[in-house]
Formats: sequence, structure tokens, C-alpha cells
Amino acid sequence: LIFSFALCYIVFMNRKQEESLAKYSYDLSKIILTMVVIGKLFHPEIPNWVFISGCVATILTLLLGYLLEEGRNND
Repeated sequence: LIFSFALCYIVFMNRKQEESLAKYSYDLSKIILTMVVIGKLFHPEIPNWVFISGCVATILTLLLGYLLEEGRNND
């Protein structure tokens, strides 16, 4: 749901806003991945679905950042 709102908003953004959102998406993906990995290392009792969903969220935010940067580079 958040990604659909973000993608709809992207249509109306200028180049600087796209760049900022791309950087934010990259930073968010790093934070999510770090939290998931460190959480699993220090608390192995965390269910595997939490680890997998964190990895999926990391991939989605990384992909959003990549798509924003690619669109900016093609202009």
C-alpha cells in the first residue's frame, strides 16, 4: 500500500525530489537489513517469517530507490 502511494506520487515529483526519495529508499533498505540481521543474530528465537519479510522489505525499498535513480538518469 505504501509503495502504491509512493509510485503515484513519483509522477508529480521533480528531479531533486526523486533524487532525495531514491537516497531515502537506499538508506531505509540498509536500516531494515541491519535490523533484521542483527535481530536474528542476537535473538535466534525470532521466527523465520520475520527474517524473510524483513529481507523482502529490504529488496522492495532497494528496488524503489533503483527505479527512481534509473528514471532520473534517463531524463
